[in-house]
Amino acid sequence: MAGKLPSTNKIISPMSAPVGGIITNIPPTEIDSSALTDAYNMVYRDNRIDKKLGYSQLGAGLPLNGSVMAIKRYIKFSGVEKLVVITSRDVYDYYSGNYSLLTPGYITNTVTVTNGSPIITGATTLWSANVKIGDKFRIGTINAASPVWYTVLTVDSNTQITLTAPYAGVSGNTLAYTIRKVYTVPDSSFVSLETMLDLLIWTNGTDPIQKWDGSAAVQNLGGSPPLAQYIKSFKDYLILASTVESTVAYPQRIRWSDTGAPEVWNSGNAGFNSLAEGPDFITGMEILRDDYLVIYKENSIYVAVNTTNINVFDISLRVVGIGLIAPRTLQAVTIAGLGDVHVFLGADNVYAYSGATSPVPIADSIQRQMLSLINPAEVTRAFSAYIKEDNEYWLFFPSTTSTYVNQAWVFNTKTKAWLKASFADFLTCVGDYVTQSNITWDTWPGTWDDQTGIWDDRRFNALSPIKLFGDKDGYVYKNDFSLNEDGEAINGYFDTKDFVGDLALTSQIDVLQREVSGASTTGSPLFNIMKEFVQMDVYAKGGTLAVYYSTDEGLNWIPVLPVLTLSSTEYTRNKIDLRVNCEKIRFRFQNNTISETFSFRNYTLYFIPRGRI
Repeated sequence: MAGKLPSTNKIISPMSAPVGGIITNIPPTEIDSSALTDAYNMVYRDNRIDKKLGYSQLGAGLPLNGSVMAIKRYIKFSGVEKLVVITSRDVYDYYSGNYSLLTPGYITNTVTVTNGSPIITGATTLWSANVKIGDKFRIGTINAASPVWYTVLTVDSNTQITLTAPYAGVSGNTLAYTIRKVYTVPDSSFVSLETMLDLLIWTNGTDPIQKWDGSAAVQNLGGSPPLAQYIKSFKDYLILASTVESTVAYPQRIRWSDTGAPEVWNSGNAGFNSLAEGPDFITGMEILRDDYLVIYKENSIYVAVNTTNINVFDISLRVVGIGLIAPRTLQAVTIAGLGDVHVFLGADNVYAYSGATSPVPIADSIQRQMLSLINPAEVTRAFSAYIKEDNEYWLFFPSTTSTYVNQAWVFNTKTKAWLKASFADFLTCVGDYVTQSNITWDTWPGTWDDQTGIWDDRRFNALSPIKLFGDKDGYVYKNDFSLNEDGEAINGYFDTKDFVGDLALTSQIDVLQREVSGASTTGSPLFNIMKEFVQMDVYAKGGTLAVYYSTDEGLNWIPVLPVLTLSSTEYTRNKIDLRVNCEKIRFRFQNNTISETFSFRNYTLYFIPRGRI
């Protein structure tokens, strides 16, 4: 019969904050005590783990028309700044809390309207070539007050359209009007944007490439370029990829404008190249370290270098067997030990590519779980963000039960640890913005005591970078350090490893066990020891903190009562009494309360070894 250790041998095992991230490719009893078996809605900040902050709606007049496809901060040479929001139907300029339509329109001459009739008659208009079914009609200018928009049912002739509903306004003739030429892109597509020569240029892969100079109306890009799925400004050229030319699709082609002339496509140095070494299609482009344009296909990678010869670009195939499967997951980031690289989602991993022959997998620790959570049928809806000030690459993805993005994997580019997040809304894109004013005592969301951030953190100052999100229903959100997501509580939690006889505990347990049994105190450690966990000290601050434990690897969770009420201002010791006899145990720390958060620094376990099993 195994010897029984004296009950007075209480072992104290301090644990630092679990900043090693989620690890699923190693058994939960064998991972380091700094690693996690699971977590949601937590982030790493200065050697601690915090519940992530939330977001709220940006501006009045929401929702916009259509799913939000892109959000772009557009800064002109003059310093004038615009925030452009593009949906699957329209384009908007956001300014001073309101959204104004920028969508191209047809306003030539005047119309006659009759109350109760859906028929609109134009005076010397050219509607057959300029209006389509689904476009929007109204009396007055595009952003006039009290808009009432009607939808075009049919385009009957150059001078007659029929609406889907009878005109309900006052009858009249020779009236100014607007026909809003809405886009037709499905929300499963996406928008690619660039700035070049003080122009904002974008494509949705379906409609003609668009341009805006920040003041005049949005127009088609000049020079009659082909339709394209991707655009990139590189070395004085506007480059298109995956084009449609004269109704013929060229999914392996890149085409570039004349030098310094994004509206010249048929003369000068304008040209094209087809990347046809394999059957896979182009899925994205990104600049690497200023001098290289990396062109990604589904299962291969090319690198283009600008030359001084007639070919304009020297393009070489660098990688075969690995490619980009979700175009908007491609980001230029800086990773500790790797430097400036591209990060992207491949078919079997997340990769970092430095321009060398082989991309480096960076998600081995969560690979199986990562792939099992993503809906493969909707993987092209995935997108990404690089939050440089927090050393984070966010990979937003639709889960297996969702069509739209509702979760994210978060990679810390400094520690290389992975965490997970979920969202209260179905997201479709992310964009950059800056705070418009300092966050003060009066404007800080929630109560002052609720906050876990540093008061003089530069992210709280005016003009500090923040992220904006768009969703499938036309809403735009700002990541504004609030404690909720669009008014809903954030469920933040993390699960520790399974403690058995690991690095922090084994040496003390093993020596005591062997001393009692008379065995040698050298050699391999013993793991099969029954323990009585008697106490835990938690050092955290915030709102409330619920603690659970599981002795069956997370299948069942038992609450430890009472729920902790943390100090709102400092990391104080919170003592928890335990009476748990088990071979192995893991803990969960959780807050799922509206308008609350928590910040976790470290904890200490107290237990008594009770003998071998």
